[in-house]
Amino acid sequence: MSGIPFSADMVIANLEGRKDMTRRVVGFTVPNFNKARKQAMILEEHESFKSVIKTSAGGFVFCSWDIDSDPDKAKYVEHYANDLGVRCPYGKVGDSTYGKEALIPVWDGQQDIVTYAADKKPVLTKYNYPTLWQWKVRTLPSIFMPRFLSRLALIIREVRVERLLAITDSDARREGFADREHFLAYWDKLNGKRGFESKVNPWVWVVGYEVKR
Repeated sequence: MSGIPFSADMVIANLEGRKDMTRRVVGFTVPNFNKARKQAMILEEHESFKSVIKTSAGGFVFCSWDIDSDPDKAKYVEHYANDLGVRCPYGKVGDSTYGKEALIPVWDGQQDIVTYAADKKPVLTKYNYPTLWQWKVRTLPSIFMPRFLSRLALIIREVRVERLLAITDSDARREGFADREHFLAYWDKLNGKRGFESKVNPWVWVVGYEVKR
């Protein structure tokens, strides 16, 4: 597993036991045009698919037709279209993975040591010594965090696909927010510049997990 990146706020929510679910935009594969055109094509894909079917093999097939309009076809896809199913990139139920977060160096008087950007706590080795900073950058983004430095060990408990706006207040609380409205506001803050603001209602992976303590 390549891990699941979290923002600083969501790292804290995980550590405090307020979060055990995350939503991530489904990344459809499109031709490698320039960035603007590629983004437009991805958004077109999100809009064109009307429904999704989970196959018997655990993959997900995105359909341009409403499955309620042709239940026999939907049943066929469920049982015989396993090769077409898209797999969740964050893992399947039962997989062990880890939370990824940004790292920053802090001078301890002698050397730069590694700390977690979310709360500035030092990253300790298994012998409780500080970890020395080894990168040439001053901030290591969460997507590049190596697994051995993670403090969030996760076990995936559920995986599904749905539209972003299908989120309920109950799931919003599992995401670490008071309600659906607060979750969507935070979503727009993180994803709006990428073109996936809530009004677009993109398809998202919904991953429920357990944080091992």
